[in-house]
Amino acid sequence: MSGFNAQFEDENVDGTFGDGPSGRHSSENYLPASMENVAAAALQPLRDAVVKTEQLGDEDDRRFRRDLDDILYDVHHGMTPHSAGRAVHKLDGAIDGWFRRRRARLRERDRELTGVISSMGQALKDLQGDDAGFHDGLDAHLERVTSAADSVQVRSVSARINRIVEAAKRQAVEQKAASEKKVRQMSELMQGLVEQLHETQAALEIDALTGLYNRGSFDQRLAQELNKCRLAPYNFSLIMIDLDKFKSVNDDYGHVGGDRVLKACANALQAVVMRTTDFCARYGGEEMAIILSDTRAEQAIKVAEAVRARMMAEPIQTGSALHTQTASLGVAEGCDTDSADDLIHRADSCLYLAKQNGRNQVVAAGVGLGRRIPLPDALL
Repeated sequence: MSGFNAQFEDENVDGTFGDGPSGRHSSENYLPASMENVAAAALQPLRDAVVKTEQLGDEDDRRFRRDLDDILYDVHHGMTPHSAGRAVHKLDGAIDGWFRRRRARLRERDRELTGVISSMGQALKDLQGDDAGFHDGLDAHLERVTSAADSVQVRSVSARINRIVEAAKRQAVEQKAASEKKVRQMSELMQGLVEQLHETQAALEIDALTGLYNRGSFDQRLAQELNKCRLAPYNFSLIMIDLDKFKSVNDDYGHVGGDRVLKACANALQAVVMRTTDFCARYGGEEMAIILSDTRAEQAIKVAEAVRARMMAEPIQTGSALHTQTASLGVAEGCDTDSADDLIHRADSCLYLAKQNGRNQVVAAGVGLGRRIPLPDALL
């Protein structure tokens, strides 16, 4: 992703570290950093992103940037208990507020671009139609003049008329070429606007923190998968994920540490679910979801186990400490009689069973602990 997420990835603050494709490392590879360095590494990319996207005239943006400047100053010159408390107070809710404002601007930009492109498209069609009609009519009139000039009645002035006609034809050709150039330029401009619109729409589909798809995109994709089931023999599975005891993560490490844990878990999820036909989303808060296309429950359980193991195996730097995050997962297979609410409820029920029975495990509807979760007749 471009923009804010790319800055965070460039700055290596996504919660992962070390070398090698497995993402597993011993403590020998960990280089401890001071809390000041950790705080600076976390806040500087955020401050840069705020400066880059700061809306002219938006007092909330300016206040948030000034607060970040003050906090970074305190970090670099030594934090005191008082300044640390003040920093926590300033950041509380401010990051979420900035993301909300940025998302609202993207939506407004999407609407404006759509309107501009629609208007330009109609103008381009009108221009092409008017231009073609004008030149076709002009050519026809010039041809009639030429024919008349060659007739017996006006043969005495035909040479002069022919010269005038030829000059008019050359001028018409030049005007037509200039008009076609303008049409091409407008078409290129429209193409650029359409590309910007697609980028904006893509940004609206992505959760800014984790890089996963957002809840709105999840709802749309789930509806598409259910429609496939109703139109033809087709199976897919839904995995609901909830990070265990995440409230204590925020309590222990603050919202910045909590964000690092969310990002690291999202990275672990994407490292396991790699098929382009599958779909990973942040469902809300510390909940995530996976839609596995063309997948029965048996295969989905294996994917869920791999995700659970990968998340637990990833050490996450949350300041001066390393954190190990576990997750509980619920698996449910979808069918043609399901509604979106039915399927989500079935997967959620499995997830809650996993939490009630010790957390850090996978429960699937109709299997093991999940046998008490009723299945639709189509899956029996």
